[in-house]
Amino acid sequence: MTAILDRSTELMREANALLGQKDLVNASLKYIEGLSLYPKNAVALHNLAALQISTGQPAMIMGALYQLNAAASLLKSDQYRADYALALAQSGHGRMALKYLNAHRNAFQNSAAVDSLIQQIASQMDLKRAALKSVLARKSSPLALKELNAFIEKREFDRAIAVFNKQLDHDITDARIWRLIGHAYRMSLKMQEAQSAIRAGLAMAPSDYDLHILQIEYLTFSNAQLASVACARGSLEALAPNVRLLSSSAYAYIFAKKPEEAAALYETASAEHQADIRFQLAYANALTDLDRHDEASAIAIRIAETASIDEINLASALRILNKPGSGAVLKPVFETIDANGVTYSHPSIHFIRALMHNDLGETEESLRLIEAHIESDAATDDEQANIAMVAGRLYDKAGDYDKAYKMYERGNALHASLTLKTGRVNPNSYPDRVRILTNDLVSKSSESLSDHTVASAPGSPRIVFMYSFPRSGTTLLDTILRTHSGIEVLEEPPTIRDTLLDSYFKGAPHQLGVGWRQLLESFYDTPPETLQELYYKNFARLSRSELDPDTLYVDKMPLNTTFARLIKYIFPDSKVIFPVRDPADVVTSCFCQNFLLNDAMYQFTSMERAVALYDQVMSFWVKAEEILDLDVSYVRYEELVTDLQGVVQPVIEHLGLPWEDGLVDFWKTARERKVIRTASADQVIQKLYTSSKGRWTRYSALNDGILEPLEPWRKHFGYA
Repeated sequence: MTAILDRSTELMREANALLGQKDLVNASLKYIEGLSLYPKNAVALHNLAALQISTGQPAMIMGALYQLNAAASLLKSDQYRADYALALAQSGHGRMALKYLNAHRNAFQNSAAVDSLIQQIASQMDLKRAALKSVLARKSSPLALKELNAFIEKREFDRAIAVFNKQLDHDITDARIWRLIGHAYRMSLKMQEAQSAIRAGLAMAPSDYDLHILQIEYLTFSNAQLASVACARGSLEALAPNVRLLSSSAYAYIFAKKPEEAAALYETASAEHQADIRFQLAYANALTDLDRHDEASAIAIRIAETASIDEINLASALRILNKPGSGAVLKPVFETIDANGVTYSHPSIHFIRALMHNDLGETEESLRLIEAHIESDAATDDEQANIAMVAGRLYDKAGDYDKAYKMYERGNALHASLTLKTGRVNPNSYPDRVRILTNDLVSKSSESLSDHTVASAPGSPRIVFMYSFPRSGTTLLDTILRTHSGIEVLEEPPTIRDTLLDSYFKGAPHQLGVGWRQLLESFYDTPPETLQELYYKNFARLSRSELDPDTLYVDKMPLNTTFARLIKYIFPDSKVIFPVRDPADVVTSCFCQNFLLNDAMYQFTSMERAVALYDQVMSFWVKAEEILDLDVSYVRYEELVTDLQGVVQPVIEHLGLPWEDGLVDFWKTARERKVIRTASADQVIQKLYTSSKGRWTRYSALNDGILEPLEPWRKHFGYA
């Protein structure tokens, strides 16, 4: 417990310092992280609440008010009590403020000050003496807890929120209410409201398991990985772990890219906890991230074939098994499910079954299952989006291109809307980043990189970089190259990004709110030797292996194109592999792909944004070629799929390696890989095919000029 208090105190000190510097975002994050470790810190509760109120966002205010109340109760301070009452009044809850002051009159050291506050607030509300007396005498109406619970059980979250809002003029001191409404807000994607409600509940009941779990899940879902992990660790130390807390903590570790900790959590848990299905699923997900796929699949199959399984756990187990080429694995599992008489309505289960049929070549049955769930009321927006994107693929396969394109439009629109609601992406963030990196490239064009860089030390691992643009053939080429006995490929690792961050934070935990200009300034101030060390450390961490100087490593990340100058600064002699493909096909394929959305991938939810990003990235690349002395091997996708050896052999020779005949059978190697972590996973496990050439011409919707800005690039790369 002492360690927890010490860490919480340290975080509060850091938060207070950030508050003094007017860095409100990072101050808030520090307060949340500290309170997740020790929820009874009255000063932190008070300061965080004040921050939330200062935003002026109504969604944050109610929870903040109850944090102020909790802080006042903990510190038993006249000032804190007065702050709470004034905050209530100023946020439009004057009646609640008056009742609070009247109820706590005896707790104040200075009773005259209480009366003065009451008169002040009554005057602001224009209450006469008789009205004031009536308000003060009015009793709090208890919230209809059963009604609230009933709506949440039926997933009618908007109605639950409406019930809650009717009670906001009454004191809500039951932590269960805040837990329920926090859940309702989270499921409605009202994340700020959810955070405020959870914090209010924890202020009242710091040892409530459900609130701790909800807090972990909220932070995980909100992509606040550092805070979610801190919250998980603090909760596990402060409370005797139950299954749900252990499971939520495991998922927090997984989302924070700490699968080792998630797996360790499972392996050290009691036999009773290990027997729980949800906990087993968390373990299977951790094993998947650790590339222990056979173990993960065995757990998932055992769970899926349990006769008494519920829909949620069944869907989770099937998702673990749902990988490219897994139709043969899934078929006997579904046969067992059917034999057990398990019936289900969960859209994800039908969705995975449809994918199984598609993988087995049973397109008609796959399309039948998908069509039955398009616009299904039972499916969430996220499920609807995934269903629409798969329907697009199936209509494509059936040759109904107009229907296919409409499904892609529907799926992308749903994904974009949902992602914006959660606040998980900033639509302008990635284009702004590219602009900053372009300006950096041009502004430093007169500087000689050779004056600042050093060659890799003798015996250092050999690194080759593969970048271009998503859907340009990078995954196909990486799958071919990794077939070579002397090559290992790390698939889309954030090595350069993490090296940038490490050079800025210098060993301290990474925080939000750092601009790219700050990162670049710190980067160029760091000696290249240090950056090389940081890079190798990140590469080894992400590849989970010791780097071998005798192996050639390929760092494959398509959009690392815009990091070309940074890479040149760290590794001046590095070789680059740059696949190219018809720009019209590239952008169309990006639009039709069901990406997991982040700031970059969000750009592909509309054709206009996708075209604009392609133009922006390739403009950067042309400038980089002009300014930097790059050692580049170009690989044309359309030639690669028709003459593999003729295209790949010169690349292998350029890398200083001998040709191996097994490279032409790359697809066999691909099928042996348990997981391919890119959008092209289901394509690279097949033999070469040419059906993707000229894909954009199939869709009549693209004939209205939307691709016209790509014509200069089609000409530049020889496709016009």
